[in-house]
Amino acid sequence: MEQINQHIRGNRLLSDIIQKCDVLKKLETTVMQYLDASLAAHCRVANFREGCLVLETDSAAWLMHLRFQGPTLLKKLKAAKCEGIQKIEYQVQLNPTNTTSQTPRQKSVALSSKSQKTILDTANNISNPVLRDALLKLGRKE
Repeated sequence: MEQINQHIRGNRLLSDIIQKCDVLKKLETTVMQYLDASLAAHCRVANFREGCLVLETDSAAWLMHLRFQGPTLLKKLKAAKCEGIQKIEYQVQLNPTNTTSQTPRQKSVALSSKSQKTILDTANNISNPVLRDALLKLGRKE
């Protein structure tokens, strides 16, 4: 363990990263205590830079709730003298880590027999081979 600590102290970049993580952890703890419990479950501290606290939610709906509570939260954080916070920015997490699947499932849509016939007739009258093949493939799906 001592060797790890010596290595960390000797590496300025690594030391800065660890220090930033510690600051973010403390901010996260403080922010969560000031948010409603239901909102806190869908929110996290994403970053803190140049006096700007960046908060992230897992959906646009929760982002609206967070924006609504934002001014009150900022006042409470300033009163608690939290790391010189000047303002709060909000964002939606684009790739939430708590999803069960990384790729959205595509819904299969069944074609009516009339639609299928129309697509196949159209494909047989098209000269572009790429488009024709795509329409034939689509029209033959069941």
